Amino acid sequence: MKRHNALGKNLAYVLEEGQGPTLLFLHGLAESHKIWERQIVHFSAKGHSVLAIDLPGFGASDVWPDISIDEMAALVYELLYQENIHSCIVFGHSMGGYVALSLASQFPDCISGMGLIHSHPFADPEERRAARQKSIRFIQETGNVPYLKQLFPTFFAAGFLQNHPEILDHLMADASAFSDEGITAALAAMASRRDLSNVLEHIYQPVLFVLGLEDQLIPPTEAMLSQTALPDKAVIHLLDGIGHMVLYEAPEQLDQILEEFIPLCT
Repeated sequence: MKRHNALGKNLAYVLEEGQGPTLLFLHGLAESHKIWERQIVHFSAKGHSVLAIDLPGFGASDVWPDISIDEMAALVYELLYQENIHSCIVFGHSMGGYVALSLASQFPDCISGMGLIHSHPFADPEERRAARQKSIRFIQETGNVPYLKQLFPTFFAAGFLQNHPEILDHLMADASAFSDEGITAALAAMASRRDLSNVLEHIYQPVLFVLGLEDQLIPPTEAMLSQTALPDKAVIHLLDGIGHMVLYEAPEQLDQILEEFIPLCT
């Protein structure tokens, strides 16, 4: 992996250089760039430039205490600048979508398209912020493993893990190495993030929405689906039988969705 140094801390990333616009992949809470391994291999083999980042506190990246979602996005932009990447198509899973939206808000000219994979632009309502604060206290008292054991099963549609227990083992093995501080900093960043609906209202680049009809974390309510009407150019996929993890639940379908979306951004 490569390293980007910012204020004495390292941001780790994988970069496969190819042709055309760079595909930037951003992971969610308690994940790393490894959730995108299939896409890194698939799209780099097709000649695309691919960049996948370990966000602060996850994977091989250092912890930034008290970091915000906007500050995460600024770090991503610094890395793009360092690598002389002037334009990218950014795909964000869950929390990674929040970072993608902030990137589009602060540095709109650096993106040529955006994909929100099980994500949305809305700020946390009060009850959600309270739940995140409760999770922070729980991790501080017990460590992150009990929290992760409760969290990861909610990522998947009912019954999926019964047939694929190795996926839960894979996620736990990766995430249990993360520090408590990294996870709690990310939870606090999500709890305090701003509403970015205006980004989707004014964005001129195409926006991809991938939502699971069995997503327990971001259920496809009328309010959540309202985001898909905000951009002028939107591609919408509502996936039956899929929870919060299309990357594992239907990886081939996700590859096809991304392949069809990328040409719209060039």
